[in-house]
Amino acid sequence: MPVYRTYSQRQRQQNEKIDVYQYTLLPKEFRIQVIHIWNSSLGDVWTAWRSIHNTMCRAHGYSELPTHYSLGNQLRTRASNPPDQSKERCQGHLMTTAVADALDIIEIAFSVIEVLVYYSGSVPPEKLGVEQSSSEAIEELNFRFRQHRIGYEYIDGKLIRIDSQYLHEEAVKPAMGLLQHMAFAGPSEEFMKAHEHYRHRRNKEAMNEALKAFESTMKAICEARGWNCRPTATASELVQTLLDNDLVPTHLQAHFNALRSTLESGLPTLRNKQSGHGQGIQPVDVPDYLARYAINLAATNIVLLVEAHQLDQ
Repeated sequence: MPVYRTYSQRQRQQNEKIDVYQYTLLPKEFRIQVIHIWNSSLGDVWTAWRSIHNTMCRAHGYSELPTHYSLGNQLRTRASNPPDQSKERCQGHLMTTAVADALDIIEIAFSVIEVLVYYSGSVPPEKLGVEQSSSEAIEELNFRFRQHRIGYEYIDGKLIRIDSQYLHEEAVKPAMGLLQHMAFAGPSEEFMKAHEHYRHRRNKEAMNEALKAFESTMKAICEARGWNCRPTATASELVQTLLDNDLVPTHLQAHFNALRSTLESGLPTLRNKQSGHGQGIQPVDVPDYLARYAINLAATNIVLLVEAHQLDQ
């Protein structure tokens, strides 16, 4: 079931050249579109709906999600006797809750959609009203985010906040892809945590995790190549180890003075000055733009070093 782009949507996309997103509004139209995706990709797989409902309740300390919102006949459960109200409750909650909660239940639901085969048991999904594959559902969700200029994308089980489509496509997503290799499981987890903190505006924590992902990437490369480095080595020491062992070819290192400065001091300095040590008497407020810069800088560094590592394998 490919995403259908109407004429007006195609025209609007052609006319919109500015890469600008918003993060504080999930329009009613978008929420209904998400429910349509849920219905076509989950159908009447009741164990999946219960999993979404119960995970959301447990995460937020709810006893159950409300059911007071009516979605209309076109979106109601097709089964005459559903085993419980999980489906209705999930849909009603998405339509009425605040943005942060809505994003949480969207993330939970699509993580369930990704593993739907385990919930349908021995019954073929199509027999349960499943009309859309998980990959198609995720593709449509991300299209709907872009359609409404909502600055999020669902990748690898998580909602990721994006601030520039160019940086996201050229740095952040490649970094995520490169870190999927088992040798980089640690830095991959830290990089995803940085995005999770950033989405919830925990900017100090986001910067800390971004630096940890950068350092862990360098340690993983050193370990894979048998290069000695202290377990507690700083970012500066790790960069020096990589350069001493010609991860970047010697004849090019003269051109990498600016790179060395960026790798050694850019991200670590940001982290140390803004979030790495005790904040003293006055709380330190880390603005969004600085956390965003730290994550993008970490992504750029990771892509450079991992690709250099892979090229020379």
